[in-house]
Amino acid sequence: MDFKKVLLLTSSLFLITSVFSNNYVIHLYLKHTLSELSLLKINILRITLVLTAILLLLLWFLESAKKISIKHFLKKNKAQIILLIFTLLTFLILFEGALRFVFPLSPQIERNYIPRFMFENDQLLQYQMTAHFHGIMKTEEYTSEISTNNLHLRNREITGKEKILVLGDSFTFGVGVNDNQTYPAVLERALKKEVINAGVMGYGTDQELLYLKERGLALKPDLLVLGFFIGNDLTDNIDVSNFSVINGFLVRDYKKSLKPYTYTFLKDKINSFFEKFNKKEFDDLFEKKDFYQIYTGNSSLEEKEWKRTLQLLNQIVDLARENNIQIIILNIPPKKFFPLDKEAYEHLKKENKLLHFAETKGVRIVDLVEVLGKEKDAENFYFKKDGHFSVSGNQAVGKALAKEIEGKSSIEYALM
Repeated sequence: MDFKKVLLLTSSLFLITSVFSNNYVIHLYLKHTLSELSLLKINILRITLVLTAILLLLLWFLESAKKISIKHFLKKNKAQIILLIFTLLTFLILFEGALRFVFPLSPQIERNYIPRFMFENDQLLQYQMTAHFHGIMKTEEYTSEISTNNLHLRNREITGKEKILVLGDSFTFGVGVNDNQTYPAVLERALKKEVINAGVMGYGTDQELLYLKERGLALKPDLLVLGFFIGNDLTDNIDVSNFSVINGFLVRDYKKSLKPYTYTFLKDKINSFFEKFNKKEFDDLFEKKDFYQIYTGNSSLEEKEWKRTLQLLNQIVDLARENNIQIIILNIPPKKFFPLDKEAYEHLKKENKLLHFAETKGVRIVDLVEVLGKEKDAENFYFKKDGHFSVSGNQAVGKALAKEIEGKSSIEYALM
């Protein structure tokens, strides 16, 4: 094909792509409004496509007008071009090697802010926290101290007779706050009863069931609090990923991947650059009324997730009752729920699968959507970027739980 035609065709494709790379077209395809950050990325892409198309059209014009000959230019500077390509490739290879040496396993590390050696492999649960671990978890938003006991839990040594066992994921574990600032720690001080924080980052309801069955029951708790985070517990329960600890790092689906570290490094830096221009506190991909739909399981994928999740919840409730353990489900919403659209959430309550399950099974539930939604600045209960409960969020949750246990359950608890 004639070189001039190649230039013209390529520039035309770039222009057509830029025309269709807009919010309206993508909104029709994805069925939801894009966030401000996503729109910024799309606009930058459109500008890049248009500028590239203009450059190619300019080259086509100069080639057609016989002002320059690109073929002649390439032939004349062949040695310099080969040297430039060789230099770039050499730099990338050396840069890739340096990254692999300085940041071992970086493309596979699940969460790069987790202190090294905080986790260890476990045959039953895939991984667990290392016993007697002491470390610092640090991001730009927080610096928190982490310590574990002889039972591999973020807890002091267990001594009391009356015990409350709290199961959950990173919200229960208390990402971003110190050991004595987690909501289980707040609950312990409020009730003056021993509260065992068995929350582990990344655990799903399936792992929580296994832990309760194989290890939690041995602690002989009087009350079980099950923290359920709607943000990812559903997907975690059907996720077939395999976690393992390699060289002290928590890794998902470990393999000696050929995926370049350079790609991961540049991607992270570009995303960090874009985030500086994001005026919103989080990348809100959904309208709140649409996001609330996650409780209803309308899509085929969500229906599958809810089916599996409700099976697991049912087993946990039955297991607790078989062992004369009272149970409370703590419904933990993501930051995206706030400020709460009370009308939209109220409208969906009849279809809320978690609330329906609790009602059907006769299980008490603390719905933090409503508890935190009563506050004017509920968003401040979460870290701005990280999205986990802040210190004030953990305090609010701990106090809400204490109120539920001391109030509704005062008679039941006294009978234990």
